[in-house]
Amino acid sequence: AAYPAPVGLATAPGFVTPPIPGGSCVGGITVENGFTLIAATGTAGTAFFDLPITGSSTPVYVIPALRPNPTFVNSVATDAAGALYVADAEAGTISAYAPPLLSATAPAFQITGVNQPAQLAFDLGGSLFVAACGSNQILRFDPPFSSTSVPALTFALPGAAQCPHGIAFDASGDLFVAARNVNAVYVYAPPFSQTSEPSYSIVGAFSLLAAPESLAFDNVGRLFVANGSGATSSVLVFRPPFSANSIPANILQGVTTPNGLAVGP
Repeated sequence: AAYPAPVGLATAPGFVTPPIPGGSCVGGITVENGFTLIAATGTAGTAFFDLPITGSSTPVYVIPALRPNPTFVNSVATDAAGALYVADAEAGTISAYAPPLLSATAPAFQITGVNQPAQLAFDLGGSLFVAACGSNQILRFDPPFSSTSVPALTFALPGAAQCPHGIAFDASGDLFVAARNVNAVYVYAPPFSQTSEPSYSIVGAFSLLAAPESLAFDNVGRLFVANGSGATSSVLVFRPPFSANSIPANILQGVTTPNGLAVGP
């Protein structure tokens, strides 16, 4: 589903693309180089779309999901060099694909043993942060990455089984974490450590958060939250400055159980 700019007081998508062949539960999406949208598509793999997206857009290329099952591609991110990192929640892996991506079929390497990896995000130093829903932790992997990479840092959310699912950095380097199971967004200020605690949290009835899945910032610092399922399905838009009392400035509706989201150029 695409909401055309400016994303002001929109209440419904401008258009919705056709279903992705062989896919199930479209997950994380990202935009690379300003002209390619990359989508995690569950059992189908990783799909590439040419921008601008339209109501008839279909993938120009698909990297198939790795077999054997279980496999479920659910999040994607690209680093500064253009390499693609793909999280598989069921297999507990993060696969790294080297460019050129439109001819990639197999990963250059895999990072294994991650407990239900969800959204991925890179900080300005090139470290890879992973929301590990199953272990209730945020993991940080430092470059150079390889099949033997292990977390250089882990810290847990402030409570059991909260399922960190969405993560994103704002312009100042603060880390925002969506805790799906407790309807909260936690904000962590650097430097991060094993004992990091949230500076504050966006939570409560007035936040309208309900099973938040993923996060993204636009170029003016607004926070977008893929929110909820069923009657609560929407994308919440919060305007800075953020605080424990933040409430949505707009609600983008017309989507069912949104998962991944990205703000395009």
